[in-house]
Amino acid sequence: MNAEAERELAVVLAEEKAKVVLGEERYRSLPYGEWVDELKSFAQTQRCPDCGGLYDLEYPEEEIWGWFVESQTDELDELEVVEFLCEGCVDEDDDRRELSHPKSFGVLIFRRSLTGTFPFDDDDEEGQVDEA
Repeated sequence: MNAEAERELAVVLAEEKAKVVLGEERYRSLPYGEWVDELKSFAQTQRCPDCGGLYDLEYPEEEIWGWFVESQTDELDELEVVEFLCEGCVDEDDDRRELSHPKSFGVLIFRRSLTGTFPFDDDDEEGQVDEA
């Protein structure tokens, strides 16, 4: 298994664990803000597989991703995403984090289908949440 496949497997496993803890229906249907709060509670019980560090719960990356779904129609699907960075590499740029955290890139990722509750900031074209 290559490194990219291992990272995707780690993401799927983290999502499945969170679904067990939160309940699958709650994981899929909670309003976005509540979902992030519940994931923070879950993320504080997890450790970075590369360095054993905790995850930064103060400033998670909150995004909408276009995700290519391989299926009969090969469509692009949009997902709500929350990423928690390892506290050991939160100040590193992406390239440095990939080198220091080769298994996970220092990121704990959660994804779900759109719920219509993502708090878009009108001034931000990329869908990032305003961290004010």
